Amino acid sequence: MLIHWIGRVLLILFISFLIYSVYYLNKACGGGDPLAVLGLRLNKQCIGCDLKYANLKYANLTRADIRKAQLDGANLSHANLSFANLQGASTSTRVWVSRRPADFSYANFSGANLSHTTITSSNLSNANFSKADLRGATLWGSDLSHTNLSDADLTGAKFDKRTKLKGSIINEQTKLDPRYRLIWKIVNQGAREFNLKEIDFRDVSLSGTDFRGADLEGVNFNPDYRADLINTSFQNADLSNTNFQNMDLQNFNFHSANLDNADLNGTNLSKANLFGANLVNTNLSHANLSNAILCFAVWENTNLNGAIVKGARFDDDYWLSETQRRDLIERGAIFIVHDESKNSYTAEDCQ
Repeated sequence: MLIHWIGRVLLILFISFLIYSVYYLNKACGGGDPLAVLGLRLNKQCIGCDLKYANLKYANLTRADIRKAQLDGANLSHANLSFANLQGASTSTRVWVSRRPADFSYANFSGANLSHTTITSSNLSNANFSKADLRGATLWGSDLSHTNLSDADLTGAKFDKRTKLKGSIINEQTKLDPRYRLIWKIVNQGAREFNLKEIDFRDVSLSGTDFRGADLEGVNFNPDYRADLINTSFQNADLSNTNFQNMDLQNFNFHSANLDNADLNGTNLSKANLFGANLVNTNLSHANLSNAILCFAVWENTNLNGAIVKGARFDDDYWLSETQRRDLIERGAIFIVHDESKNSYTAEDCQ
């Protein structure tokens, strides 16, 4: 009888030990399957494992086999994954299952196989992907700033407007689809004086790009194309026949830009700088031009039907008829009287 009770106590103690071991393993590993994390650290093999939210910071996973692993929210910052095989691995971070994005910052992926991986909304900044295989990888929303992509193969890789390419490093040997190589060049080197006629900017980030003097004739910037244009300058750019319908271009710089035959129907141009812009045949119907600078703009067959012009600055020149002038004043526009003693004017003179 005593032996029976001793056996039951020992069994309970053993089960308790196992439960606490798993608990502390899970806590030390940060998440995911703790035994899988431990096995990966020891054997460098974890095919199809659950590594969600695992803490692998500074881990040495050189030549590790992590094919088809689930890496949502995993921390691999500063980890060494050189020549590791992550083919088909996933870091997709859906809002309803994720606590945090995966962190691969400063990790070493040189020569690693990452073909057809899904690395979305992840931190890849300062990581080393030199000579890595990223063919067909999905990198939507990931931060690639200061990431080394030298000699990497990104053929067929997928990016979107949330993917940060600014500051990333590529070279002549980097295999990148021509469209994204051009986007990389524009984002990192600017687009001043570039010929970009009818280029497809669909679903890419152009935030902070300098398009001064660029030829953008026929480009479609419609919101349906989901291009990110935050802090972009179009000064002196050729924007003839472009489509900016219903976009938010508040405070944008269109100084001396050519907007001949451009469609800005319903566009928010509040406080925009359109000083000296060519607005011949431009569709500004229902646009918001409140407090915009429009002095010395060229007006001919310009559609201002339904446009909001309260506080917009115009100059008293011959491009507008007396009827148009009166109508704009009744709608709240302000006409600036020129100082005839000045030989030249700037946008500041139109404030």
